[in-house]
Amino acid sequence: MKISKFVGSVLVAFVALGLVAPHQAGAVPMLKGSFELVGDDISTISPPGPTRTLDLGGFTLDSGSSDFAPFFGMAATFMPNTMTWSGTGKNVTLIGNGFSFTVPGTQGTDSFRLEGGMDTLAFVFVPSSDGEAILRGTGLTQLFKTTGGTDVLEKEAQMRYVVTMTGSVGADGHFEGATGIRATFVPEGGSTLGLLAIGLVGLVAAERLRRKITPLQNR
Repeated sequence: MKISKFVGSVLVAFVALGLVAPHQAGAVPMLKGSFELVGDDISTISPPGPTRTLDLGGFTLDSGSSDFAPFFGMAATFMPNTMTWSGTGKNVTLIGNGFSFTVPGTQGTDSFRLEGGMDTLAFVFVPSSDGEAILRGTGLTQLFKTTGGTDVLEKEAQMRYVVTMTGSVGADGHFEGATGIRATFVPEGGSTLGLLAIGLVGLVAAERLRRKITPLQNR
């Protein structure tokens, strides 16, 4: 009887892991949609070497969807406005914290602030002549609402960031060009499916254990 209770508790534990954990992860409402920052100035990437640095110019939030409507047409302030890395392609290592920005916004009488940036780097391509440079990574993006002089976190989400520069290599070896930064919401589906898979594996293992134990109980 004790063994049966143990197996039952294993089943309950794995079901709880698969179904409850995703709900707990959503304490702050999810920020959804996408937006694009368009460069007002030329951005540059330092000449080839052990490390390279992206130096971003000024940007405006040019387009967006869902939660980003209050920020249309507003200028972004970058602190810092640079990102340094080593390597190329998928074999890249971010050096430092990456770039981050804030964008003020209003909707009616309400004031908002968008904070985001790319703090992980997954891919970099910089052409050796005219062409398109691409940097891909992710970062946490948060939306705050100012109420009574206090900033309240309304929503947040991990976003996929893609920095695209269209330009050429200058005489000094710098790659420079017009730049756009697009951010897209990263769905939670991957983590949820992973947890459900763990739960299913647990159920299968527990059932196998029950089948082995049952003949022993009946002896």
